[in-house]
Amino acid sequence: IILILDLRLGKSRFVLGTPVNGLEALVNMSVFEHFAEHYPTSPHIPEVNAYLDELRDKLMKKEYEIAYEYYNIEAYHAAHISLRNYVNLYPESPHYEEALFYMLNSSYQYAINSTEEKMQERLQDVLNDFEKFSTAFPNSKHISKAQHIYSKARALLTDIEQAKQKTNN
Repeated sequence: IILILDLRLGKSRFVLGTPVNGLEALVNMSVFEHFAEHYPTSPHIPEVNAYLDELRDKLMKKEYEIAYEYYNIEAYHAAHISLRNYVNLYPESPHYEEALFYMLNSSYQYAINSTEEKMQERLQDVLNDFEKFSTAFPNSKHISKAQHIYSKARALLTDIEQAKQKTNN
C-alpha cells in the first residue's frame, strides 16, 4: 500500500500541472527519487525514471530562462553567477554553448563596470571564461564575438598592470 501511495503522490503532484517554479520541481523529484530508492525492484521504476527525466529537463530549462533573464536585464553579476551555476550543473544542456557565451559576456560587462580595485581580478575571470568557452566551442557562431571580448579584456588588464608599474616606480 505504501508503494502505491508513494507513486500516486508523485504522479498526482506531477500530473496536477507543470511545476511553476524550481521548488515545486524539486519537491516532485524528491517524491519520485524516494520511491525509486525505497522500491528499486518495482515494475514502476521505468515510469518513475521517465518522470524524473522530464522534471530535470523542465528544471534545466527554467534555470536557463532565469539566468538569461538576468543577462537580458543587464544584471550582469547575477547573470554571471546564475550562468556559471547552470553550466556546472547542466553540461549536457542544449543551451550549454549559449550559456557559456552569455557567462563570458556577463563577466566582461561586470568587470568593466567594477571599481578599479576589483576590475583586475574580474578581468582575469573574463580570460578564464573565454578559455572555457573557446576550448569547448572553438567553431562556435559566437567565437568572433568571444575573441573580441577577450581582446578588450586583455588590453584593459595590460593597461591596469602598466598603470600599477608606473605608480610603483
